[in-house]
Amino acid sequence: MGANYGWPIVEHGPTTDPRFRGPIHHYPTACVIGGAFSPANLRWPREYRGQYFFGDFNHGWIKTLDPAKPAVARSFVTGLRRPVDLRFAPDGSLHVLLRDAWVIDKLFKGGTGVLLRIQYTGK
Repeated sequence: MGANYGWPIVEHGPTTDPRFRGPIHHYPTACVIGGAFSPANLRWPREYRGQYFFGDFNHGWIKTLDPAKPAVARSFVTGLRRPVDLRFAPDGSLHVLLRDAWVIDKLFKGGTGVLLRIQYTGK
């Protein structure tokens, strides 16, 4: 269901303004890249099934968020160099795109992208 989160009046984070809806999760200003829900039948440990995976370009991490308990995010991967997108593939692996730039502008350097494939190999 859509809501008015206050942009551009509320640029980032919680708000007490009754005209707007506050976020279900918030962390200090950075650069969230969006994310993806993991499939409920994912062949990974139960703790990752049905979770929301999201990343941050500036901090180079991916975290998970339980939709039923959105106040707390758990670390999944750290040390990534500039993630810009992530998606679950039909085989259950998580694909993460890394690029040297957020947008293609005059500072963009071609040939700097990397596609990572993260998959669970345990039983």
